[in-house]
Amino acid sequence: MMIVQLSTNDVYYSLTLAKRFSKKELWSKKNNKFYRWGAGILNTGQIPYKAELVGILGEMAFSKMSGLPIDSEYKKRGNSHDFKTKIKPTLRNVNIEVKTRLKDFGDVYVKRYDENGNIISLKSDIYVFCHLQTSWNEIEEKITNEETMKPILISIDGVISKKRLKTKPIQDAFNGSHKNIVFPIEGLANINELIKLIR
Repeated sequence: MMIVQLSTNDVYYSLTLAKRFSKKELWSKKNNKFYRWGAGILNTGQIPYKAELVGILGEMAFSKMSGLPIDSEYKKRGNSHDFKTKIKPTLRNVNIEVKTRLKDFGDVYVKRYDENGNIISLKSDIYVFCHLQTSWNEIEEKITNEETMKPILISIDGVISKKRLKTKPIQDAFNGSHKNIVFPIEGLANINELIKLIR
């Protein structure tokens, strides 16, 4: 586990990207094909771009630790990964996805089957898991009250390859009818092992 501090400037940049990437406007229109998915469980609070912000904060932390640039370009269909790089010793191209949770729930999870029982492909080669060390309530309060943001702490919990991720058990989701790959945080490799292969 590694703790990364995001500066005030990092936080404001993350906010800018979250608003840019937010699908709330698309989800809110009945005539739009995205409407049937609703606003998303995580985006139903006071911050309509909450899911995007939480994800980008994790990406920002990994970017600072790895030296890889964060993708600031909006893509209508989204990305299948968050980062792309070459790893040693073969300089093979790999896609990296960062998964960020609101807090440490003990387990990490990846959606594997949708609500109709269809399998969801794992498109990235490597998965990095993070969670917010700073309380989301504290972050949300400063945003809604338009207060000056403070630095935010992100815990980078570890990393796992797609090959190993596929071997982990699948469970019903706590919210919704989909199914997730779920396993303890102890099943992750140390993030420094990945950093060594990147740098």
